[in-house]
Amino acid sequence: MPNKHITEGKHPRSKRLRKKILNAASRLFWQKGYKATTIDDIARACRVNKATIYYYFKNKAFLLFEIVCGIMQEGLENVRPLKTSAMRPCEKLRVLIMQHTTWVLSLKWPAIGQMERRNLPPRLLNEYLVLRDEYEDVFRSIIREGIRKKEFGRMDPKLYSLFILGLTNSFLNWYKPSGKLSPQKIAEEAYYFVLKSIQSSK
Repeated sequence: MPNKHITEGKHPRSKRLRKKILNAASRLFWQKGYKATTIDDIARACRVNKATIYYYFKNKAFLLFEIVCGIMQEGLENVRPLKTSAMRPCEKLRVLIMQHTTWVLSLKWPAIGQMERRNLPPRLLNEYLVLRDEYEDVFRSIIREGIRKKEFGRMDPKLYSLFILGLTNSFLNWYKPSGKLSPQKIAEEAYYFVLKSIQSSK
């Protein structure tokens, strides 16, 4: 996510180095936690000096900010088109759950935003939450449309969107890439579970 405090770098080598720093920071934040990870740790993992990291990122908080916002931006790009799609609400919900589930299960470090966002300074946290709220609003808008078109029963769109996100995000607790169930199969079963609940409330 572009930010005036972050140096992008136009040269391909510069972009590769920024990505290398972000990947190393992501891995360390996931393994050790944000607070336990130092800029020295990240520099050693990247085999660069600290000055290089500070050239691209103002401080460790801005590293975390770009990581969590980058993840959220990626998710938004996947689901934004569904809000204006001509599909029926039931089909929109199916595609949304499929895309969300397979996307979350494909991430290397999926829960960094949930676990570490409290460590962001207030202004950066607010910017991150704007993206998160926009993502959640895709779920709410599809549920509202389904209620309006009488495909879904009467329910609280915000509460049901949180139910759906809570269910699908919980798959991270037990999903194994080497297991028998593919992300697509898990997402499909999740959709039918949610659909049965939504339709039973009609």
